[in-house]
Amino acid sequence: MQPQAELAVADSFWLLNYDDNPRRASLADRMLDAGLAGAVLAELIIDGQLVLLEGNSTVMTNPTRLPPKDEVAALVMGYITRDPTPHTVRRWVADLAGIVTPAICERLAKTGYAHLTGNRLTGRRYVPQSANVAAGPGVRLRYHMSHPGQVQSWNVLVLAGLVLVTGMVAVVARESQQVATEQLRALAGRLPPVILSVLAAVEAEIVSAPLRPNR
Repeated sequence: MQPQAELAVADSFWLLNYDDNPRRASLADRMLDAGLAGAVLAELIIDGQLVLLEGNSTVMTNPTRLPPKDEVAALVMGYITRDPTPHTVRRWVADLAGIVTPAICERLAKTGYAHLTGNRLTGRRYVPQSANVAAGPGVRLRYHMSHPGQVQSWNVLVLAGLVLVTGMVAVVARESQQVATEQLRALAGRLPPVILSVLAAVEAEIVSAPLRPNR
């Protein structure tokens, strides 16, 4: 039986980070932030809101598209349209890392996938609504890893790529990590160059993340 319908890429990636432990993310904050920034940029490119020029490097808005209604997408488009200087996708991943994370958590809370926990002393943070909710994207991704011919959207392919560049193969592997890596590479290899450049930017930001201060 095929798993539940997919979420937005960024929402799926956030939940996937809690697949092993619904109370604690697998990735460090800065690595998670970079992945989420890349996920939203990929969503906007797939939706036609953004285009990449000059060898899939420079991010430009698409003037023929109406502003997105989704709050996370609108947040990112607001940052990009307000900056008169074109920047590379690598620069935008770095600038948006951390900025999009709270908005994604709020979107998940509004749809019932996450909720706030903790208090003023321990700190308030979002966690998945349940262990089953956290496991959903991983179940779906593993299904398509075993049934690649049944992929019907870009979202699964982007999520596979994000798992690879953020080093989260162990989260989705249930037996051999080598087999899981090969399956994920096969899925991500079907992405167009423009999305692969976003994944490369996420990977580059993660490599530099240890040099950046904690939030």
